[in-house]
Amino acid sequence: MVDLLDERLKARGLKVVRPNEDVFASSIVQQHRKHEKAYHVKAFRGSKEGYLFFLPVGILWAFKKPLAFFAFDSIHAISYTSVLQRTFNLNVATNAPGNPEVEFSMLDQADFAGIDAYVKAHGLNDASLAAARKAKRYNVNPDKGAAAAAAENGAAPLDAAGDAETELQRAERMMEDEEDEEEEDYAPGSEGDSDGSGTSSEDEDAEGDEMEDDEEDDEGDLVKGELGSEAEGVEVSDEEAKGSEW
Repeated sequence: MVDLLDERLKARGLKVVRPNEDVFASSIVQQHRKHEKAYHVKAFRGSKEGYLFFLPVGILWAFKKPLAFFAFDSIHAISYTSVLQRTFNLNVATNAPGNPEVEFSMLDQADFAGIDAYVKAHGLNDASLAAARKAKRYNVNPDKGAAAAAAENGAAPLDAAGDAETELQRAERMMEDEEDEEEEDYAPGSEGDSDGSGTSSEDEDAEGDEMEDDEEDDEGDLVKGELGSEAEGVEVSDEEAKGSEW
């Protein structure tokens, strides 16, 4: 079949390109052909499952339509994303305006070394660490030495992002520091000692006086009840009053 195709394509200066083990071969053993090399890598383009062939002249995506072929001169960069323990994604950026990317996902991690060697061997730019893909750096813990040097030079202190602190930010920070100090000085339960609900000694003395007055009134009422009108002008001692109770 290949010979027939080459014969027909010879007039146009073309020939059939076949996978080559020296260029790329999958390291995954095929269950149905354990003793043969596989030249394809299973991948997904969106929700469609297909195969990537790394050929001597470019990368072919088949056999789910639409088929795609990326010649070396049409590839701007190749990058790896979502590199996990078992799988990774391969992004192919083309030289079309805007450098659109085509993403192939869920490639087996076992083929990563072979694909990476293929990319380097053919001089394809690895854009995995390009500036657009780098994670943003947040200086959460600024250099203390730089902050101290800025303070000695009379410069405004630096905030968490390393920028000069504005007057409003400084005022807010000072208010927060004062609130923190008040919270540290506060001792729970200290007010309970002075504002307790117990009675004082003065209250106890007042209650004692009221009880004595009530007892005297009761004694006077008892004598008056026994003597009637004769009780007028009669003085009764405490001992006699107690004896009359009995």
